[in-house]
Amino acid sequence: MTETSDDLPTPGLHRVVARQPIVAKDDRVVAFQMVFRPTDGTPSAVGPFGPTFTAEVMSDESAFDIGALVGDKQLYCRPWPELLAGTVPVTLPPRRSMLEVRRELVGRPDTLDHVRRLVADGYPVSVELAEWGPELGPLLELASLVRIDLETVGRDDLADLAEAFRPYGVTLLASGCQTPEDLAWSGRHGCELFSGPAVQRPMEPDAGLAPTALGQVQLAAELLDERLEFGRVEQILTHEPALVVQVLHEASLGAGGGLRREVHSIREALVVMGTMRLRQWAAMAVLGRNVANPRTDALTVALTRARMCALLAKPRGLDAGYAFTAGLLSALDRLLGVPNTVVENRIDVDKELAAAAFHREGRVGALVGLAARYQDAVEAGLPGPDITDIDLMAASAFAWAMTNINAIDRASALG
Repeated sequence: MTETSDDLPTPGLHRVVARQPIVAKDDRVVAFQMVFRPTDGTPSAVGPFGPTFTAEVMSDESAFDIGALVGDKQLYCRPWPELLAGTVPVTLPPRRSMLEVRRELVGRPDTLDHVRRLVADGYPVSVELAEWGPELGPLLELASLVRIDLETVGRDDLADLAEAFRPYGVTLLASGCQTPEDLAWSGRHGCELFSGPAVQRPMEPDAGLAPTALGQVQLAAELLDERLEFGRVEQILTHEPALVVQVLHEASLGAGGGLRREVHSIREALVVMGTMRLRQWAAMAVLGRNVANPRTDALTVALTRARMCALLAKPRGLDAGYAFTAGLLSALDRLLGVPNTVVENRIDVDKELAAAAFHREGRVGALVGLAARYQDAVEAGLPGPDITDIDLMAASAFAWAMTNINAIDRASALG
């Protein structure tokens, strides 16, 4: 079996570069699968990337905050070999952490003992399976969930497997769902949870952009315009009362989430946050209100891409803020559930920026394309572009995105 992007080989550091939503039949997100990439932890072209989520951090109970990664949802991950073998203690919170035994480990003689130990410690265990045999009975009696990959298991085989697993009372997760038809079929044949492109990228090819969403996207684009002066930012935000409340709240918080100072106006918020951060944060909050389908985790994808573009731009002598904006706009199809051609035709942005964001033209456009290809490779479980430090940049970008997602969620509760 080809090693996928969330497998964790022993050498090097393992960093979380993405999360993938797992949904129930009602489209409700119930969990996130963590996607890891191995890196050597020695960036060569760009300076410090800031905090990243690593396997080492996740095995340090005092340092790891599961809420920072998945909020109130469950965390799914594949334990790295040392954790599964018990040579390194598992410190992820029990019950909230689903640990998966991947398919090639199922037949190993020591796997059953490892699973017994994890279950005894309070961890639910999932097993990736593509076939049935009586020898799997003891493992299924311990497992809480079985993941079936529809990219390797046909529909007829799925129905047979679901019937074979039924006596064990395990929950079935259909992963690799490519189309709405895959979701419907697997749901009719015993699966209760789902993941894959059909979950992450639902899109209506003929859908238009509703006037309300169009106005919000245009507002976000204006906020992100590098030529925008602060007076105009202040004017825009004063017509968005709920957003003003959120911005003031965010500006009042210190880096650790503690109260730093009282902020009473947008102008004070600028002093605390800085023009660039204020504009970017406000634009992200605006776009977050218009995510077409919350099951997609599209805002996380968009912010990670934008931050990756900014990190890629710096060592190449390009404007990081401009690259950030191009990267964020390039992900509007994911956010709004419509093709980017629809977005491009309906919003008014600088022609050069539009060319970079929507057509991957120019030097910044090439970086947008690179970041997008990397994300596509991660989602498909394939190797990414062979660029120095790109896994490290992706891990840093993901950590940065999660920090901002959590801030937006926290502030939105006030609006």
